[in-house]
Amino acid sequence: MTIVKVGVINYLNTFPVYYGIEKGIVKLPRNTVLVKGVPTVLNKLLEDEDIDISVISSFEYAKNHRNLVILPKLSIGARKKVMSVLFLSMDPIEKLEGKRVYLTNASLTSKILLLIYFRNLGIKPKIEEFEYSRGIPTDNHHGVLVIGDDALTLKYHNNYRYVYDLAEIWYGLTGLPFVFALWCVNRSSLSKKSGDIDTVIDMIYRSKDIGKKNYRRIAMEKSKELGIPYSDCMKYLRTLHFDLGRDYIRGLVRFFDIAYREKFLDEPPELSFYSENH
Repeated sequence: MTIVKVGVINYLNTFPVYYGIEKGIVKLPRNTVLVKGVPTVLNKLLEDEDIDISVISSFEYAKNHRNLVILPKLSIGARKKVMSVLFLSMDPIEKLEGKRVYLTNASLTSKILLLIYFRNLGIKPKIEEFEYSRGIPTDNHHGVLVIGDDALTLKYHNNYRYVYDLAEIWYGLTGLPFVFALWCVNRSSLSKKSGDIDTVIDMIYRSKDIGKKNYRRIAMEKSKELGIPYSDCMKYLRTLHFDLGRDYIRGLVRFFDIAYREKFLDEPPELSFYSENH
């Protein structure tokens, strides 16, 4: 039996997409396995062909675009503010020259976006990575990049003086929304398991449509789980964009162009979209 492996990030910002599946409303085929992990882990699994379909950091697609296909109706994006990709700082960001800052190792896209902004400001902080599950480093540092549920909860428990929303920073630079994550299929998997993958993709789309109609239920469940107000959960869900509209594609292309210009990418990536006709 052919097995189709689907990568899942267990964050509030992906839960609407998987809501129908998680609640048993949409039944995946028996040959489908859900593989859960943080973005950087799923990035690697998809690159190594250890999973077939996954939500991944948008920058990961840019790095590996020759081997991936984008699902055209799915993304995690935001216009102006995202609330869950935050740089927290003891000093104004433009005054961090030479100062130690920690960047989460859970998201490559957010890291690259922040580094682009540092260059735009003409500053070079001392960059170190950390793993949030081990806690924020307690040594003398001046800023920290956090993402996902960690960022949502840390908002209520931190001593940093300045909070920068990276989607807001991007909008200030470009006037465009930002795409933090994409759902992609490995080209090799698509050629070997096309029929099975077509079925799973259709069910993920259906699951997302159900999730978008159930924000209130999702917010109620996740507010208790994360320990944050229901109103904030609702505001957050309404802030996010789960489709991939034209403005968001423009924002994605601009991000890739800048990343290439700043030499974070070896070549400008082409956008290749999944089609049922392949």
